[in-house]
Amino acid sequence: MKKKVVLLLMSLFISGCNFIPSSNTTSSSLSSSNEISSNEISSSASSSSISSREELDLSTINISSSNCGSYGSYTSNFGTKYISNYDFGFYRVNDPVGDAFISLIPYSSYVDDGNQEGSFYNITPIFGIREITITYQTNITNGNSPKLSYGEDFKKENIIYIEPSDEKVTKTYSLSHSNFFKIDANDNRINIYHIEIGYTNIREQYDDNKYGNSSNDYRLNPVICNENLVPGSTTIKVPIKVEYTKTGYNVLETKEYTYYTYDYIKNNPSKAEEASLVDPLDIAAYYNTFKEAPANYVLKKNYTAAKTLFGNKTRCISTYSRTTGYATSVPWERQPSNNAPLYHELDIDVENSYSSGNRGVGRLVVWQYGFTSEGYDDSPVSTFTSDHYKSFREYLNDGTFSEPYDSEMQVFYTKFAPAITIS
Repeated sequence: MKKKVVLLLMSLFISGCNFIPSSNTTSSSLSSSNEISSNEISSSASSSSISSREELDLSTINISSSNCGSYGSYTSNFGTKYISNYDFGFYRVNDPVGDAFISLIPYSSYVDDGNQEGSFYNITPIFGIREITITYQTNITNGNSPKLSYGEDFKKENIIYIEPSDEKVTKTYSLSHSNFFKIDANDNRINIYHIEIGYTNIREQYDDNKYGNSSNDYRLNPVICNENLVPGSTTIKVPIKVEYTKTGYNVLETKEYTYYTYDYIKNNPSKAEEASLVDPLDIAAYYNTFKEAPANYVLKKNYTAAKTLFGNKTRCISTYSRTTGYATSVPWERQPSNNAPLYHELDIDVENSYSSGNRGVGRLVVWQYGFTSEGYDDSPVSTFTSDHYKSFREYLNDGTFSEPYDSEMQVFYTKFAPAITIS
């Protein structure tokens, strides 16, 4: 479908203009919501602030409940949907309100284990996005403003703030040099009823190679302790510093880990400090070696009791078996009794404020039965995410993590690329 739209060219000499071209603002330097009017174009404001006009013949993509259904209740961290020959992704959603097709939620206000906001974004590039019209309603009007991020590549470095409104409103935003966009809740639930994307279908400057290998790293298979595990007695040394050569590698430094269980520490509380591991490198090495979590990791329901032993180093572990989201974005190996991966999430305190009610955004995610890629076996594979599943780094069993890859296709847009295993 084609339509004529008007693009704004800013005149510096017109007073009262309600639009300032969006700069390359990053998330670390976001303005507060009281600066919305300087970054936003509403459908009503645009007609009164035009200094000159340029007409373009745009194609449009319309997204609403009538052509794509609605995104259901919070059952998964994220997912994708195919609309009008393009792939779109969503993250952190809840039951939509009324005829809204999606409701993006501020994550920290809905569950207790992170603070990444809900978002809706395109995965397939839409070349030459010039205009986005959004019909929406926010939960509150005095909180942070939702954001519209956009750009030529996956980073989407330009940001426009969306004015909060407790009534259904329609706003139109003019973009430039864009192939990608993302709408974020930004700590303010936003119900989206309709999105119209106007685009030229002319390829902007865009590097396909960013959607490629994430790492040229080398890795070792883990040192597995195959003897009977005796709490407090079984110890094993693993490499933590390795020099790779043309023909193999040299181990420059090792670290010794002792196997402990919760029950052992309960009977020997003086060993609690020694048994408590909180550094993701240590936890990854320990898990890959013993195929179990350190003793200070417990189910959330047991957190309070465990804290009497481990104090502020008590952490939670969760176990899942499902085939959605990041769990299957890697070459996972099926578990023996189920055609699905078995994986664990071990909380990592990256914000120095951990509790069972505020678990933060750090996780060590362990695929229990390994990967199917060449060089891997059925040993556990551990990965570290410091941004709540947006990006991952594999533990290479040599004391280091790999370069990040993007499991949710939001941040780096790099696929998982297995490191080369050195025997």
